[in-house]
Amino acid sequence: MDGPPENREGSAESRGVIPRTVDLIFQEVEDLRAKGWQFDVSATLLEVYNEAVHDILAPRKEQRAACGTDSRQAVEQFVTRKVADAAAVHRLLAKAAQERHVAATACNDRSSRSHAVFQLSLNGHRWAEDRQETVSGLLSLVDLAGSERVEKSQATGERMKEARFINRSLSALGDVIEALSRRGSDGTGHVPYRNSRLTMLLKSSLSGDSKALMFVNVSPCLCHLNETLASLRFAAKVHDCNVGVARRYADNGKV
Repeated sequence: MDGPPENREGSAESRGVIPRTVDLIFQEVEDLRAKGWQFDVSATLLEVYNEAVHDILAPRKEQRAACGTDSRQAVEQFVTRKVADAAAVHRLLAKAAQERHVAATACNDRSSRSHAVFQLSLNGHRWAEDRQETVSGLLSLVDLAGSERVEKSQATGERMKEARFINRSLSALGDVIEALSRRGSDGTGHVPYRNSRLTMLLKSSLSGDSKALMFVNVSPCLCHLNETLASLRFAAKVHDCNVGVARRYADNGKV
């Protein structure tokens, strides 16, 4: 996936968050195999472009896909690719970078015009005496397109349309974060996940049975002061949001 330098591929010293995360996961998988665990790992690559979800792993004519309201179930609707090791995932990420919509604006000569969602699904099991233990998890790595001031980016035509969809979906994400921060400790209260394809995809990642971590990238340049302030305010809003306590999806049922 394209994105800020700290998220991209690079040399061993400069590799970013996403490739390092992938490497760590497969290292953990190898360590657990030594303890008797077996894992199936599969990947999904999605792009949210102009409020449409594109399945990057699907044949090109079938890439535009529907999106259900439950992101755990949504993974099953999209093409998944079994991956045996980190190298296979890195190849898929390179494919995603090639497929992603980018364009030049007055602010950025390679501006992301979409949100990229990379998901890894892990299912593990092992035998312990007369019991089979199973665990499952879903990791979503998301590269959001940056909010855009049209008057500064000088976007027109198709670029302006893209900017409006980007800003609208980021606003919807902000509304979800705000609703989650207002929600009571009992988890009651409406959260507007359905206002955007992006938030529908991220529902399980933002609900009370998961963990979420967000990196916000800002510019030190004075000319970007307004965008930096907006990003920091959004980061503060996210920081104040408590999505609950993550639960482990496991089944230790006796066979």
